[in-house]
Amino acid sequence: MANLNKTQGLKWQFHLFSCQRYRGITSAYYRGTCGVLLVYDVTCHETFENVTKYWLKEVRDHADSSIVIMLVGNKADLSHLRDVTTEDAEAFAENENIYLMETSALESTNVVNLLLKSATTGLCRK
Repeated sequence: MANLNKTQGLKWQFHLFSCQRYRGITSAYYRGTCGVLLVYDVTCHETFENVTKYWLKEVRDHADSSIVIMLVGNKADLSHLRDVTTEDAEAFAENENIYLMETSALESTNVVNLLLKSATTGLCRK
């Protein structure tokens, strides 16, 4: 069981965007953002490509250089349908110097760990 007491007093604000619908976000929206979770579906390589080819560049072009970026592969429970290998995601994350974690929202695997990692890696390094 995770100890969430360490995150007491932190102000969390989440904004969720789908890949196609919010491509027009202005650079001003990124102002003050100290962490980004880039989530892809491990069963759909197109979502990985969207994250790696568009969203990472978007974040790097418009956000502060000290921003913490975490690449998150969701649906890890569907290993029989996997279209993005863990090794490919690890290689990409290492090359880009970003964090990687695989999760399963369905099975609640690593979901709490992801939030704790976000907090303890200093989603705000400032």
